[in-house]
Amino acid sequence: MANIPQGQGQAAPGSRHTYIFDPENAAELARLERQGSLVTTGMGGILPEWDNALPAGIEHVIDLGCGPGAWVRQVATRCPQTQVTGLDVSEIMVAFAQARAEEAQLPNAHFIQGNLLEPLNLPDASFDLVNERLLGAVLQRDRWPDFLRECLRVTKAGGRMRATEPNEIWRDSQPAWEQFTLWERMMFDRGGYGFGANVPETDLNLAPTISKLMEEVGWSEVVTQEYVVDFSFGSELYEGMGQNVKIATKGFEPIMLRLGITTAEEFQQTYEAMVREMESEDFKGYWRFYTISARKP
Repeated sequence: MANIPQGQGQAAPGSRHTYIFDPENAAELARLERQGSLVTTGMGGILPEWDNALPAGIEHVIDLGCGPGAWVRQVATRCPQTQVTGLDVSEIMVAFAQARAEEAQLPNAHFIQGNLLEPLNLPDASFDLVNERLLGAVLQRDRWPDFLRECLRVTKAGGRMRATEPNEIWRDSQPAWEQFTLWERMMFDRGGYGFGANVPETDLNLAPTISKLMEEVGWSEVVTQEYVVDFSFGSELYEGMGQNVKIATKGFEPIMLRLGITTAEEFQQTYEAMVREMESEDFKGYWRFYTISARKP
């Protein structure tokens, strides 16, 4: 497995993280804050499968890999009697998230630093709900079983977990867009992310594999729900998601060059063509998500 050097998509042995980007980068913090809001809107809310309300009896919630903390703050706002904690490896993400929570006067929102690559420094059976979203670019494929076991450990008996991941990379029928889709799939495969072997070439295969792994490590009542985030030309999310795609795709360039997927010249030509495609009135863009929810026996 080819690991992706810290801060540039690759983590050397002993590195504190395996996120494909630098989690201590302020520009990435800003991108994640915008992306989180866009994904929440596109999916229909913070907890769309539960009509955006916590089920009865959930008093302690944790969001693992919380990034800038938008989901935690939104849940804390909607459910003021619930204690909501966010955990992330990044110092600047945790500091930013805590400052925003204090600014919004959310005493029930808390943020702590922690590393998902290690056993969590959290007591057994301490949360009613464990949440994670978009960790497919954070956890390499061999890390998922241990991560899901840790989630099970820190969940109370009868408590729940929800994992939200994209199952397909951004897709469209235009040539430059399709080329980037294929390159991104190669980048994830070579970096050790996703579970794409023996499935369609644009499919990261995260949702079906995570669902299966949940059952294998001891979760029960595993259910998967699909959401499609539409950012086609003229849609509500077109401007915001289009900008997010451009920034993220440009950020992939040094990783793709290092992994031998393309050349600098080919990347730039294809990127410029992709931007032109996105700016055309017939552009169709979708991002398919799945939320896998489960219960601890």
